[in-house]
Amino acid sequence: MSTDLRRKEIAAIQIGCKQLFGSDEDARRAFLEETTGKRSTKDLTEAERRKVLETLRENGFARTRERVRIDPDGDTPQVQMIKQLWLTLCQKGAAKSDEMVALNAWIKRQTGIDHVRWLTPEQASRAIEMLKAWLGRLRSGTRRPGTRRAA
Repeated sequence: MSTDLRRKEIAAIQIGCKQLFGSDEDARRAFLEETTGKRSTKDLTEAERRKVLETLRENGFARTRERVRIDPDGDTPQVQMIKQLWLTLCQKGAAKSDEMVALNAWIKRQTGIDHVRWLTPEQASRAIEMLKAWLGRLRSGTRRPGTRRAA
């Protein structure tokens, strides 16, 4: 394998980890260790780098050219409900994007947690209630200042 491709894969892993974990170095290293058994990207084999990239993509990492749309299947019932409510808000024009990065950004603003899959059951319940309330405001015609009106 060329060193150029290796560098590109490591850079993509670092970008993905930055998207998902922010500046939390411990979380990044724990993720790498859980995925490969190694705590540093420089120690990863080609197969391990690809496995890490695949896992990052499954958790919402998207290079700027890639769009990862929300798939409401394959998660816990609470995460499925959050994704389905978000997609409903997108269809009504209230949420701007049906991509995982947009949902995770909202989750981060509301809970401080970087990814919807990492919410505790209590946090997920609160997120579900917030999304339901948002939908309720759309249906009743009331809205918070600064929000977009549904079409």
